[in-house]
Amino acid sequence: MKPIYHLKLLFMCASVSHVMLAADLADSTTEQDDSTYSSLIEELGSESFSERENATSTIWGLGSVMLPYLKSASDSDDPELASRSSMLIQNIEAGIFPTTNKEVLKAIAEYNNTHTVHTKLEALESLVGLQAHKQALYLLRNEKDDKMREQLARERSIRQLALSAAHAEAADGRIEEAISILRLAPYENFNLRALAHLLKQNGQLEEEISKIEQLEMNGERQQWMLHLLQSKGDLALIKEFAEDQHLDSVLSVIAMIEGNPHLVLNELIDGSHEELHSDALKVLKNTYQKNSTRSAIQFSEKLSESRDENLVLYQSALAMLLGQRDTGEVLLEKASKPLASAYYQSLESSIQELRLFGCPDPKLDYQSFEKWVRQQIAHELDLDKNHLDNASKNKVEDLAKFYHQRGKIKEARFIYKEYLSALKKVDEEQWRDVLASMPQDDMAGLMLSFIEEDAPNDEETVQLASRIFGESPDIDTIWNLLGRLDQEVHTRFENLCHLMAIPQSSDRGEEIEAKLVALVEDLDQEKRIEGLESLIYCAEKRGDYAGVLAYAKTLTELVPDVSRYTEKYREAAVLQMHWKEIIQSYDLQPTFYERNAVHLTRYAAAHRKLGNEARYQELMGRAQTLSLGLSKTLNSMAVILHESGYQDEALEIWMHNLASYNASNWEFYMTLNHINNVSHQLINRKQWKTASALAIVEAAIYMDPNAHPLTSAVQPLRLGFNANFTYGMALLENGRRQQGIEFLNYAHNSLVGDGLLANHFFPSLLQVDLKKERNEWFELSWQKLEEEIQRYPKAHNTHNTIAWLGSRSVAKLDASKRHSEIALRIQPDQPAYLDTLAEVYFAMGDRESAIHTSHKALNSLTTKAGEHKRMSSSQHQYAVISSMFWDLTHQHARFEHSPLPASLIKN
Repeated sequence: MKPIYHLKLLFMCASVSHVMLAADLADSTTEQDDSTYSSLIEELGSESFSERENATSTIWGLGSVMLPYLKSASDSDDPELASRSSMLIQNIEAGIFPTTNKEVLKAIAEYNNTHTVHTKLEALESLVGLQAHKQALYLLRNEKDDKMREQLARERSIRQLALSAAHAEAADGRIEEAISILRLAPYENFNLRALAHLLKQNGQLEEEISKIEQLEMNGERQQWMLHLLQSKGDLALIKEFAEDQHLDSVLSVIAMIEGNPHLVLNELIDGSHEELHSDALKVLKNTYQKNSTRSAIQFSEKLSESRDENLVLYQSALAMLLGQRDTGEVLLEKASKPLASAYYQSLESSIQELRLFGCPDPKLDYQSFEKWVRQQIAHELDLDKNHLDNASKNKVEDLAKFYHQRGKIKEARFIYKEYLSALKKVDEEQWRDVLASMPQDDMAGLMLSFIEEDAPNDEETVQLASRIFGESPDIDTIWNLLGRLDQEVHTRFENLCHLMAIPQSSDRGEEIEAKLVALVEDLDQEKRIEGLESLIYCAEKRGDYAGVLAYAKTLTELVPDVSRYTEKYREAAVLQMHWKEIIQSYDLQPTFYERNAVHLTRYAAAHRKLGNEARYQELMGRAQTLSLGLSKTLNSMAVILHESGYQDEALEIWMHNLASYNASNWEFYMTLNHINNVSHQLINRKQWKTASALAIVEAAIYMDPNAHPLTSAVQPLRLGFNANFTYGMALLENGRRQQGIEFLNYAHNSLVGDGLLANHFFPSLLQVDLKKERNEWFELSWQKLEEEIQRYPKAHNTHNTIAWLGSRSVAKLDASKRHSEIALRIQPDQPAYLDTLAEVYFAMGDRESAIHTSHKALNSLTTKAGEHKRMSSSQHQYAVISSMFWDLTHQHARFEHSPLPASLIKN
């Protein structure tokens, strides 16, 4: 018998006519009957060498259609027939055919003839480079050395090979080939999940399930059947199978989805290897198992007595997660003053934040305040040694921002003036950096006043412009264009500031922009393109996404290579949810979305928004196929559907995804986070039992000291609040009134005065019989914010927060309206503040004014430049504005169609 590799090379030498015949037969396989195929198989064992060779070449060219016949023949008593059948099976399953590249055959031979991980990996990587993915996977799957196979499969270049190859085949419409590739893939969960997903998309899932049901169950078949059932998405079937096979981790996730978090909590406790972490998880479980907050309070008291400095920050997070705010704050201040300061700032706790600065209250003793500021500056800027003291750097700036945010302009101006004056003597570059950062903190007006007082010469003015607006060719182009309007450097700088909405004065900026557009229109093609690109840069920096869309769209009409501008065009269209423009931006570059599940989802949603349901279904089917069932991709698709207003479809994807993983998986936690913190759909649907179980489990997972580095001290507090709030509502729903009130009170006290209470807490309480408790809790939160406003009457964000609280609670509406109007007087056209005023009108029953004000908020967000949109990172800016736009769009639809809040109040 000839060796395998010799046989492959021999087949390469088969006559062209035989190969062409095989291709012809393959193209007309639907016209062939079993007798034709059977005759070909019989000829493999013919006494005539030429007949055997001809049959071999023909069968080889026919490919996978012949596999069932070959597999039967491979068991033949005729050694020639059995041998040739076995060889053909190996070649066909490995994707080796008469036309296979000689370099591929060479790499296969190198793999078979070598015995080290390094050399075998090189051979596999050669095959990957030749796009011979199927052949590489076949070799890996059939590697006889188990240890060698495991080592190779872990290599970065090989690990994701099957997924990328299957995706490429699926994108080209070859689903069967994608499936065959994944059948050859290493036996990893992500490969099995993708295979099950493609079988479902291709209508083959039920057939595969039936096949596995006929076989005796072992470890691999159990794993495969689970993936098949999870892909099908029938929780009852998954639960039945998991019970039969004693798959506890699967049952615990299903129990959580059904509203019981305790099995997942048990898993997390069993998997913990650190005593403090394990104890905290047990307390969390005990709290919700006994329906009492007592154990959480007692545990937090013990945390406050700890003397282990290495664990203080973690102990703070645990206390917050358990709803013990006071203990958490004490520990947080002990662990990290900067984190504590950011924490108090997020919660608008000015007294605590100011205490951390250690600065005298200027209202009580202004001279002591001035003295302290100068001493602190001298400490931060070591004037004698002429260098910055990095150990205490930025405390002065943070204090200035603190006062500016609360409307104390006199104090903020004094701090900055002293700081900048001293800084310029030490480090002029740093001085320019500080000035340039001020607009990002809503202090553009203050920045300009300092520049005017400094009276920089022309050279210094140019340097300041570069530092403030960025050293980029786009700013250079705009600077030169502004020179055509006025050569005087200081006037150019002033005009550039207005163009970039510094300070916020849209009329002057729009006038300058119109003049620049007129100049650009008169330039030659190349310069015009350069000018429009620069106008996009400016519009993006100032948050004017309507401008970005208009300029980018114009550029796609001017240049042959539209790919240079379609991304900007598309981003601006998506941000504004301009469905027609979204479709047009994608149609300019179809290759961008055709092979990408996430972009296909966006494209599909836009078609549905314009009334084309059939096109939506077609595109979403393709998107689902190309997702390969991968968690990250599915989560992103769900976010897009959610943002587009299709919350039910989004939640369905998230819940299906959640049921496909164990609680220990990273994918599980990320999906859980999406459900709890992006969607809020379970809360909106009043599915309190499931909502509370998911919230409790998320808080428990966050307790892992190794999984989540604490970058925001507010996050654990809010996770703990969400768990207690939803659990309290679940207890109420279950008729346990007093216990429900205990948990709701516990939740409220952990965030008293925080704007988060207005999002779901108070609106939910309006619809249950808790009038007395609701009013008491509302008064406590209202009073806390009123006290903050008394200290800082010009703190616009606090005015907005209290107005939001009143409007969402349908209480103190006249006072809420006054506070909202004050916030807007200080910060005109701030989109979030306009939305709050619209909410006040809606609570008052004035639907028309609510809709009108909501429209102003949406318009302000994307067309009017403002300091509230200027951030250091354009990517961060895009994400924030995109999220705000979705919120405001959802609000606008709610004002138009939802019942007035007063009609929903139960008592």
